[in-house]
Parts: sequence; structure tokens; C-alpha cells
Amino acid sequence: MGIALCLTVGILLFLHMTRHAPYEDGLRLEVKGSYNTGWQYVIYHHKKVLIYQKSIPVVAGSGAFVTKEDAQNIGNLVLAKIRKNELPVIQKTDLERFNVQIPEKDSVFLRAKAQL
Repeated sequence: MGIALCLTVGILLFLHMTRHAPYEDGLRLEVKGSYNTGWQYVIYHHKKVLIYQKSIPVVAGSGAFVTKEDAQNIGNLVLAKIRKNELPVIQKTDLERFNVQIPEKDSVFLRAKAQL
């Protein structure tokens, strides 16, 4: 009886751990870009593109993220929301919380991107 109980508990523990193991959900974040063209993020579900965010959310006409860290932080936030079964919506307060740099409309960064 003791062996059967241990085996049952072991199987239940294994099933619980594999169901809740981090990153076993097939979701993955990738940050792409360069310092010259700006940064964007892509969220994959297994090998399929789920979200391809080419511009800073909430800010109309902003273009790509200025820094890789900004794209990484907002991409991780969106990924966390998806994993919590929340809508992957970004608010202006999220950008402020992560100090996301918003390029000026007349910035050298945006003019250089427009020439590409």
C-alpha cells in the first residue's frame, strides 16, 4: 500500500510540475533590429508568429523602439499578459513605468529611418 501511495503522489507531482513548468507553453519572445533602424519584438507560439510589434504601442507614428531594452521590456510584459490569459494590451502608463524612450517627431532617429 505504501509503494502505491508513493507512486501515485509521484505521478501527481510530476503532472503538476510539467503542466506548470515555465516556458513549456510554446511562447517565445524575440527582439529584432539594430541601433540604426530601431527595435521591434516578435512573440511566437511554437514556430508561428503571434505578435509582430514593429512600433511603440499607444504612440501614433512613433516607429520602432529606440532601445533594445525598451522592446525587450514591453515584449516581456505582453508575454506575461498572454501567459496570464489577459489581453495583451499596452497602456501609456506601462510605457512610463518602463521609461520607454519616445522619439521626437523631428528626431534624427526618425529622419534616418525614413531614408531607409
